[in-house]
Amino acid sequence: QATTKRLRQLADAFSVRHSRLGAEPNRLLDHVTMGKVHSAEMLAEMLSRHLPQILATSRVRLLVVDSFGALFRAVDERGAALERSSQLIAHAHRLKQLSDDYDIAVVVTNEATDKPIEQIAAAAGDI
Repeated sequence: QATTKRLRQLADAFSVRHSRLGAEPNRLLDHVTMGKVHSAEMLAEMLSRHLPQILATSRVRLLVVDSFGALFRAVDERGAALERSSQLIAHAHRLKQLSDDYDIAVVVTNEATDKPIEQIAAAAGDI
């Protein structure tokens, strides 16, 4: 819900800024497809089955994966960190393969923010 709301805000702002080019929010959003996964297993399914089907049948130029690392956070158990790291690397490799196979750009974020300078300063203790 929050992601959809934020995309709408970005499309509205872009349309205002580029109205002379004919940018309209709904037309912009017509070119956005979103999928949400709730676990590393769901991500594996998305990357191995669903996403290749979408890429093979649609004109995709950019794939954005947000909060990638969040799926791999778990309560620490003996050996769990190694397993999570292995999964993370495997999924990153699959994203690279999809990028190469379908000639798309892939951007992976870990909890993106719309005010990065403020977030960096706050993390550093400056704010």
